[in-house]
Amino acid sequence: TDRPQSNLEKTLLAWCRKCTHGYQRVNVTNFTTSFRDGLAFNAIFHYHKPDAFNYMPLLSQDHVSNLNHAFNFAERYFGIEAILDADDISVDQPDKKSILIYV
Repeated sequence: TDRPQSNLEKTLLAWCRKCTHGYQRVNVTNFTTSFRDGLAFNAIFHYHKPDAFNYMPLLSQDHVSNLNHAFNFAERYFGIEAILDADDISVDQPDKKSILIYV
């Protein structure tokens, strides 16, 4: 069962919404299904490094490709270890704690 969001989760969710505002097909409302197609992760990274990659081609890729792109990008440009597996996130109900830790 999903427990109510803590203040920290609400703050982090608001930050994610700010970073992804205006990105096509991204609507961050939670730390599960909002991230499963990889677009939210990519939008957050693109927001911070807009000249590093073109976001638009991701709209025509599959979920696993988008997730792998995000995880590889984060490791290369931000030094964020790829602790998540794309196949584990691209599911009906991704693990909330895993996504929270990664974000």
